[in-house]
Amino acid sequence: MWRDPGQTSLTVMGVGIVTLGIAYAVGRIDFFPEPAGLILSLIGLLVTTNGFYVWMSTEGPLSSEEEGLLFLRVILFFHHNCEINQQR
Repeated sequence: MWRDPGQTSLTVMGVGIVTLGIAYAVGRIDFFPEPAGLILSLIGLLVTTNGFYVWMSTEGPLSSEEEGLLFLRVILFFHHNCEINQQR
């Protein structure tokens, strides 16, 4: 499964989204305890976030060091502009 993380990250994100759907259904059914939907939502969000991060690290904007540095520079540029606007 982890031999090609770029491809399996899409599978992991899909499993996370399915888990979120199940969490929604469990939260609506009175048979399950009240926090069951919340706990499943947390698990689904963690799985989806993990898959998204792996995708960004392997196939997305963080895949190579140069592109990662460019992405970091863009974030720092916007962060710096927000600080300047807050000081005004």
